[in-house]
Amino acid sequence: MKLSSIRNCIKMPNFFTVAPFIIGKYREEFVANVEMLYHYTNLDGFKGIIEGKSFWASDIRFLNDSTEFIHGRDLCLECVESLCRDNPGSDGLTFLEGLRDLLTASPLLWGDIDDSPYYIFVVSFCEDGDLLSQWRGYSRGQQGVSLGFKVRDLVSVSTQYTNNYFIPSKVIYDDNVKRKIIYDILKYTYQVSKVG
Repeated sequence: MKLSSIRNCIKMPNFFTVAPFIIGKYREEFVANVEMLYHYTNLDGFKGIIEGKSFWASDIRFLNDSTEFIHGRDLCLECVESLCRDNPGSDGLTFLEGLRDLLTASPLLWGDIDDSPYYIFVVSFCEDGDLLSQWRGYSRGQQGVSLGFKVRDLVSVSTQYTNNYFIPSKVIYDDNVKRKIIYDILKYTYQVSKVG
Protein backbone atom coordinates (compact mmCIF):
# COMPACT_ATOMS: atom_id res chain seq x y z
CA MET A 1 0.00 0.00 0.00
CA LYS A 2 1.35 3.44 -0.87
CA LEU A 3 2.06 5.83 1.98
CA SER A 4 -0.38 8.41 0.60
CA SER A 5 -3.20 5.81 0.72
CA ILE A 6 -2.40 4.95 4.33
CA ARG A 7 -2.30 8.63 5.34
CA ASN A 8 -5.76 9.12 3.82
CA CYS A 9 -7.15 6.31 6.01
CA ILE A 10 -6.27 8.01 9.29
CA LYS A 11 -6.82 11.58 10.30
CA MET A 12 -3.60 13.01 11.72
CA PRO A 13 -3.46 16.40 13.44
CA ASN A 14 -0.96 19.01 12.38
CA PHE A 15 2.43 18.61 14.00
CA PHE A 16 2.21 22.09 15.56
CA THR A 17 -0.96 21.02 17.40
CA VAL A 18 0.78 18.14 19.16
CA ALA A 19 4.33 19.48 19.67
CA PRO A 20 3.59 22.19 22.29
CA PHE A 21 1.74 19.67 24.48
CA ILE A 22 4.54 17.10 24.33
CA ILE A 23 7.41 19.57 24.69
CA GLY A 24 5.61 21.29 27.57
CA LYS A 25 4.93 18.03 29.40
CA TYR A 26 8.44 16.63 28.88
CA ARG A 27 10.44 19.84 29.02
CA GLU A 28 13.00 18.31 31.41
CA GLU A 29 13.70 15.44 29.02
CA PHE A 30 13.79 17.54 25.83
CA VAL A 31 15.52 20.73 26.87
CA ALA A 32 19.05 20.66 28.17
CA ASN A 33 19.37 22.45 31.50
CA VAL A 34 22.57 24.17 30.39
CA GLU A 35 23.43 27.66 29.26
CA MET A 36 25.82 26.72 26.45
CA LEU A 37 25.90 24.09 23.70
CA TYR A 38 28.89 23.33 21.49
CA HIS A 39 29.12 22.33 17.85
CA TYR A 40 32.28 20.47 16.83
CA THR A 41 33.58 20.67 13.28
CA ASN A 42 36.77 20.83 11.24
CA LEU A 43 38.15 24.07 9.76
CA ASP A 44 36.25 23.64 6.46
CA GLY A 45 33.00 23.20 8.40
CA PHE A 46 33.80 26.24 10.53
CA LYS A 47 34.43 28.32 7.39
CA GLY A 48 31.09 27.17 5.93
CA ILE A 49 29.21 28.09 9.12
CA ILE A 50 30.77 31.55 9.29
CA GLU A 51 30.40 32.35 5.58
CA GLY A 52 26.90 30.91 5.22
CA LYS A 53 25.70 32.07 8.64
CA SER A 54 24.03 28.67 9.01
CA PHE A 55 24.63 25.04 9.90
CA TRP A 56 24.72 22.11 7.51
CA ALA A 57 22.01 19.71 8.66
CA SER A 58 22.40 16.04 7.73
CA ASP A 59 19.63 13.74 6.48
CA ILE A 60 19.05 11.31 9.34
CA ARG A 61 19.05 8.31 6.96
CA PHE A 62 22.67 8.93 6.02
CA LEU A 63 24.23 9.49 9.45
CA ASN A 64 26.97 7.23 10.77
CA ASP A 65 24.39 5.73 13.12
CA SER A 66 21.06 5.89 11.32
CA THR A 67 19.84 3.05 13.56
CA GLU A 68 18.83 5.68 16.15
CA PHE A 69 15.92 6.68 13.92
CA ILE A 70 14.96 3.07 13.22
CA HIS A 71 15.10 2.37 16.97
CA GLY A 72 12.62 5.22 17.53
CA ARG A 73 10.33 3.86 14.84
CA ASP A 74 10.51 0.38 16.38
CA LEU A 75 9.62 1.74 19.84
CA CYS A 76 6.63 3.59 18.33
CA LEU A 77 5.53 0.41 16.60
CA GLU A 78 5.87 -1.57 19.85
CA CYS A 79 3.68 0.97 21.68
CA VAL A 80 1.06 1.05 18.92
CA GLU A 81 0.86 -2.76 18.79
CA SER A 82 0.59 -2.92 22.60
CA LEU A 83 -2.32 -0.46 22.56
CA CYS A 84 -4.01 -2.45 19.75
CA ARG A 85 -3.73 -5.66 21.80
CA ASP A 86 -4.90 -4.02 25.03
CA ASN A 87 -7.87 -2.20 23.48
CA PRO A 88 -9.62 -4.59 21.07
CA GLY A 89 -12.86 -3.18 19.75
CA SER A 90 -12.16 0.32 21.05
CA ASP A 91 -13.14 3.35 18.98
CA GLY A 92 -9.43 4.19 18.60
CA LEU A 93 -8.49 0.83 17.08
CA THR A 94 -8.86 2.02 13.47
CA PHE A 95 -6.64 5.00 14.27
CA LEU A 96 -4.01 2.76 15.88
CA GLU A 97 -4.11 0.23 13.04
CA GLY A 98 -3.64 3.08 10.56
CA LEU A 99 -0.61 4.28 12.52
CA ARG A 100 0.78 0.75 12.57
CA ASP A 101 0.44 0.56 8.79
CA LEU A 102 2.06 3.97 8.43
CA LEU A 103 5.02 2.95 10.60
CA THR A 104 5.59 -0.35 8.80
CA ALA A 105 5.13 1.00 5.27
CA SER A 106 7.07 4.25 5.60
CA PRO A 107 9.24 4.83 2.52
CA LEU A 108 11.39 7.07 4.71
CA LEU A 109 12.73 3.87 6.22
CA TRP A 110 12.64 1.60 3.22
CA GLY A 111 14.24 3.84 0.63
CA ASP A 112 11.27 4.90 -1.55
CA ILE A 113 11.77 8.59 -0.82
CA ASP A 114 9.77 9.72 -3.87
CA ASP A 115 6.52 8.92 -2.02
CA SER A 116 7.66 10.33 1.33
CA PRO A 117 6.62 13.80 2.50
CA TYR A 118 8.95 13.48 5.49
CA TYR A 119 12.58 14.51 5.53
CA ILE A 120 14.34 14.67 8.87
CA PHE A 121 17.62 16.53 9.18
CA VAL A 122 19.77 16.96 12.28
CA VAL A 123 22.53 19.20 13.56
CA SER A 124 24.45 17.90 16.56
CA PHE A 125 25.51 19.86 19.62
CA CYS A 126 27.22 18.81 22.83
CA GLU A 127 26.97 20.09 26.39
CA ASP A 128 30.76 19.78 26.82
CA GLY A 129 32.98 22.15 24.84
CA ASP A 130 36.14 20.07 25.22
CA LEU A 131 35.34 16.39 24.81
CA LEU A 132 37.95 14.09 23.27
CA SER A 133 35.42 11.80 21.55
CA GLN A 134 33.85 14.84 19.83
CA TRP A 135 37.23 16.17 18.69
CA ARG A 136 38.03 12.77 17.19
CA GLY A 137 34.65 12.29 15.56
CA TYR A 138 34.07 15.71 14.05
CA SER A 139 37.49 17.11 13.22
CA ARG A 140 38.30 13.91 11.28
CA GLY A 141 42.01 14.00 12.04
CA GLN A 142 42.32 17.64 11.02
CA GLN A 143 42.40 20.78 13.10
CA GLY A 144 39.04 21.20 14.73
CA VAL A 145 36.84 23.86 16.24
CA SER A 146 34.32 23.77 19.07
CA LEU A 147 31.83 26.60 18.61
CA GLY A 148 29.89 27.64 21.71
CA PHE A 149 26.31 28.99 21.56
CA LYS A 150 23.94 30.18 24.24
CA VAL A 151 20.98 27.78 24.30
CA ARG A 152 18.44 30.59 24.58
CA ASP A 153 19.92 32.24 21.46
CA LEU A 154 19.76 28.98 19.46
CA VAL A 155 16.12 28.49 20.44
CA SER A 156 15.26 32.12 19.75
CA VAL A 157 16.86 32.17 16.30
CA SER A 158 15.49 28.76 15.35
CA THR A 159 11.89 29.67 16.14
CA GLN A 160 12.12 33.18 14.72
CA TYR A 161 13.60 32.36 11.32
CA THR A 162 12.24 28.96 10.40
CA ASN A 163 8.90 27.29 9.88
CA ASN A 164 10.41 23.92 9.02
CA TYR A 165 9.58 22.15 12.30
CA PHE A 166 12.96 22.89 13.89
CA ILE A 167 12.99 21.53 17.42
CA PRO A 168 16.12 21.86 19.54
CA SER A 169 16.07 18.94 21.96
CA LYS A 170 18.20 16.54 23.94
CA VAL A 171 18.72 12.96 22.87
CA ILE A 172 16.83 10.69 25.25
CA TYR A 173 18.63 7.41 25.97
CA ASP A 174 16.25 5.82 28.51
CA ASP A 175 13.83 3.55 26.61
CA ASN A 176 11.27 3.70 29.45
CA VAL A 177 11.13 7.50 29.20
CA LYS A 178 10.82 7.18 25.40
CA ARG A 179 7.90 4.73 25.76
CA LYS A 180 6.10 7.04 28.21
CA ILE A 181 6.47 9.95 25.78
CA ILE A 182 5.30 7.82 22.85
CA TYR A 183 2.20 6.63 24.76
CA ASP A 184 1.35 10.23 25.64
CA ILE A 185 1.85 11.33 22.03
CA LEU A 186 -0.41 8.53 20.81
CA LYS A 187 -3.16 9.30 23.32
CA TYR A 188 -3.01 13.05 22.73
CA THR A 189 -2.84 12.67 18.94
CA TYR A 190 -5.86 10.38 18.98
CA GLN A 191 -7.87 12.84 21.11
CA VAL A 192 -6.92 15.78 18.87
CA SER A 193 -7.74 13.77 15.71
CA LYS A 194 -11.25 12.99 17.08
CA VAL A 195 -11.97 16.67 17.74
CA GLY A 196 -10.30 18.17 14.66
